[in-house]
Amino acid sequence: KSDNTVVRPSGCNTSTVPWDPGAPSLVNSMVKMVLISAIVCMSLFGNVVVLLVFQRKPQLLHVANRFVLNLLLADLLQTVLVMPFAIAATVPEVWPLDTRLCQALVVLMHLFAFAGVNTIIVVSVDRYLAIIHPLSYPTRMTPHLGTNLIALTWLLSVLQSTPPLYGWGTIEFDQRHKACTVVWSSSYSYSALVSALSFWLPVVIMLCCYWMVFRAARRIRHRRFHYHCKAARVVFVIMASYVLSMGPYCILSTISIYSSAAVPPWLASMALILFFLQCCLHPYIYGYMHRSVRKEFLALLCGPLCGQGRISQGSGVDSCFTVTDGRMAHTHLSSQAARVCPRRTWEEGTVSSSPTERRSKDSRKETTSISLSSEKELTVHSNTNKQPEETPTVRFIYMYFILQTGVMAAKNSALLSQNKYNFKMY
Repeated sequence: KSDNTVVRPSGCNTSTVPWDPGAPSLVNSMVKMVLISAIVCMSLFGNVVVLLVFQRKPQLLHVANRFVLNLLLADLLQTVLVMPFAIAATVPEVWPLDTRLCQALVVLMHLFAFAGVNTIIVVSVDRYLAIIHPLSYPTRMTPHLGTNLIALTWLLSVLQSTPPLYGWGTIEFDQRHKACTVVWSSSYSYSALVSALSFWLPVVIMLCCYWMVFRAARRIRHRRFHYHCKAARVVFVIMASYVLSMGPYCILSTISIYSSAAVPPWLASMALILFFLQCCLHPYIYGYMHRSVRKEFLALLCGPLCGQGRISQGSGVDSCFTVTDGRMAHTHLSSQAARVCPRRTWEEGTVSSSPTERRSKDSRKETTSISLSSEKELTVHSNTNKQPEETPTVRFIYMYFILQTGVMAAKNSALLSQNKYNFKMY
């Protein structure tokens, strides 16, 4: 065999993996080590600070922000459990793990990546519902539904990342290059499925959601929708960062399925660095673009020395990284009305000098308040009698996760029955 050929147990004799497919130079290894170390530091700082903000302000943890919390936890686990060993793999002639733990490292890397991808899909659909259907959003996206979706994201991520342990695909420790790699050419079906589920299909779903959002933005123009458009821009930035981070890694993986040409080491290193970069981008995007989190961030770092004081309760209950949703819109409007009404009452009191006029105004106010209270009671009764309805979008996301979970579970069970006591451990 030639020097560029590595014999695989599955019969594939060319190394086409996108992760370090060749002898990297010392400069390439050092640059990759420094950049991944910087990503680890920024990711730890950003994710921990935003998690502390959530702990400091429990009002932020409504349904939409639970998805954000799940995304931050996946990024933090990727940073703590995977990236340090990726740094160790860049050291020449040094690898601290055996082959079984090497397999576990690659499985964990894909597990947390799939968890982040699935959560971003849920966040995109959630923002679509909050922006297009703001009034009925609280009855559609309930806390129970949010908990079920988070559980489905992790269950589906486990099923998506573990097939190489059952023999569908190959994870290998390359003795020559001292790196844990997925041999994408060992199983075309697994490689195509991973590429589709981790990049191409999520991008299509997110683009569809935001295309419908911005199409509605052209038709509806009022102040409350301005806040929702700002929220859509925030999540659109998240989607763009996801495409830039996951795109190169998935594209190189797809190319490696059908091409036997070795990917240059610098290109493989750049793809891996961008793959890890999304873990530190998410908290900074959220913290920078959300006012309440930014204020809590400054208060957390500086404390009373910065003169920030305590954040008002009105800013603390805003929808995280989206200014309003269906419930928060009414709170925002009512808080504005509470600030305006005392001034109007004072002006009316100063203008009306006659006691008769004052009594007539008081009677009109009482009549107005009675009519408003009766209208509120009718609205409450109608809302309680109305059952929450499932939109086609909610049914679609349920069917998307349930179908993927069923397919992956059936495939994994079939692999387990074929290779019950024969996992591919090298």
